[in-house]
Order: sequence, then structure tokens, then C-alpha cells
Amino acid sequence: MCQLLAGNIHCWDPPRVAIAHPDKSGTKPECKEIRGKMACGYNCRVANGEVACNGTPHGVCTTHFERLVCWDPPESVIHEQGADTPKPRCLTASEAVGCGYDCRSTRTEVRCASTPTGVCQLDHEQLTCFDPPSLLHCDHSAPPPPAP
Repeated sequence: MCQLLAGNIHCWDPPRVAIAHPDKSGTKPECKEIRGKMACGYNCRVANGEVACNGTPHGVCTTHFERLVCWDPPESVIHEQGADTPKPRCLTASEAVGCGYDCRSTRTEVRCASTPTGVCQLDHEQLTCFDPPSLLHCDHSAPPPPAP
């Protein structure tokens, strides 16, 4: 996609995983600009003079203490889940922010799993997360079939 922003044309190509595995909502890529800063991708956000976007339609962005943070699930998750990829979430604690799945926090720390089947736990004020390995790999060497 290409877009005219602040008198300049900006073009951006989504990663192959986003093209081959779109989300159910039909989210389209976009570009946003603020004060000469520009970003292109999905779910673009502008906050506190910053701009950021997700690389896939399955990601999430949040702001915390004037920081803009965007996070996308790993490609292996999108390959496995396709259009049913669960939406990750972001969690904050004090000045810390973390995004992913099964997020847990202490008063000052946040940890999240990278996969929807991952688990995080808090044991004696110690946060740990485990993600099972992915056994799936997609081959995107050819263009995806046309949409129905």
C-alpha cells in the first residue's frame, strides 16, 4: 500500500505471514505521521508525539508512561492459528509494560508468554513463562491463492 502523508508518498509491504494469514476483520495496512515521524503497518497509533504500527493485523499497541509499545505474535503462532489468532494483550506494572499472552505482573515487573498456549506464573515473587515449541511451518514461497 502507498499513502500520501505530509507531502510525501510512503509505501509499505506487509510481511508474507500477514498476507497469507489475514485476520477475520479485514484490517488494512495504513501509514500515520506526526511531527515528521512516520510509521506504516496495521493498527497504527499516535500518542505523545510518537507513532507506531503493528507488522501484522494480529498485534496490539498500548501506551504507558508516555511510551508507545506495539507487539505482534510470532510468525509461528500466526501460521498455526491463521485468522483465528487470539488477540494478545498488554499489561502494566509501575513503569513496566509487557504484551503477549497469559500476562502476569508483580508490582514492578511484567512477563507474558509469546504464544496462546504458553503459560506464565508467579511463584514466590518470581515470574516465569513457558512457551511450547511450534511444530508447524508454512511455505510462503508462492503468492497466496486469490481471496474468494
